[in-house]
Amino acid sequence: YKEFVENSPKIKYVMECIKTVLKEDSKTGQVVYMDFGKEWMPKIKEYLEKEMNLKGKVEIITADVKEEKSDDIIESFNDEDGKTQIIIGSSKIKEGLNLNGNTSVLYDLTLDWNATDQMQKEGRIHRQGNPYKNIRIVYPLLVDGLDSFMFQKLDEKSARLNALWSSSDSD
Repeated sequence: YKEFVENSPKIKYVMECIKTVLKEDSKTGQVVYMDFGKEWMPKIKEYLEKEMNLKGKVEIITADVKEEKSDDIIESFNDEDGKTQIIIGSSKIKEGLNLNGNTSVLYDLTLDWNATDQMQKEGRIHRQGNPYKNIRIVYPLLVDGLDSFMFQKLDEKSARLNALWSSSDSD
């Protein structure tokens, strides 16, 4: 687990960010989204639990997790005194789940091609009812990698969508 995390610049960066945020606010919830590499999620969870002393505070939500278990995780995560502080999730957390009860950060390791899907994902924590005045969406991008290209294309698509949604009909 340790070698896996420390050999991935993206994941290692996110682990350092999680540590920093927890020093600032020890009760906040944080979400790590990664739609690819679901088989590696248990290694990330193990790293968080063993290396960052978060035993029992990290949960994984994927399509394989039964709805009842997922509901229990979300309830614990949204409670400011809940034991779950970190959710590592796949596309299952992208739509229809409210993760805003106690969340201040979303780390997005897998950018979507579709700008509306990206907005949907961000909307899990950036919504009414979140007790934090400001939330952070973190996109760890690798230099000279596909990430920068994807982020640029996503930004262009988002700008076009925002222009469409904000235009008013003067007829």
